[in-house]
Amino acid sequence: MSPRPRQAASYKKRLPLLYFWLKFIEHNNKIMLNHKLLCCACFLLLLAAIGSANEPVPVPVPEPVPEAAELLKHINQQNLNGAGQYKHEIEVDNGIRTSAQGNVNGVQGEYDLPGENGPIHVSYTADSTGFHPHIN
Repeated sequence: MSPRPRQAASYKKRLPLLYFWLKFIEHNNKIMLNHKLLCCACFLLLLAAIGSANEPVPVPVPEPVPEAAELLKHINQQNLNGAGQYKHEIEVDNGIRTSAQGNVNGVQGEYDLPGENGPIHVSYTADSTGFHPHIN
């Protein structure tokens, strides 16, 4: 026989302290369960953080610095013939070369620069009408 509902609920009236104690345990079990889940989640996050901290951090390798270029030739002459003329010439071992000559009325010169497809040669004149390059 199944107990009558009135008899099943009757312990509330007869033993209110027991009813309160059972509800208290049920409530604390829910809280304890949530607390245990939170502690487990924190522990797993801590393990993940420690595990990732042990992985080596890639360090960028600096690009090699090219060696310093050496100056092969340097000529700088000014006020030639007492007429304000000048001449200069520079040559470096990495393929850069420049030379120019002129006076207060104009300049003629040329320079070479290293390029991906061989040296780039530029000759130019500069006067009262502007700078006029010729790229070869």
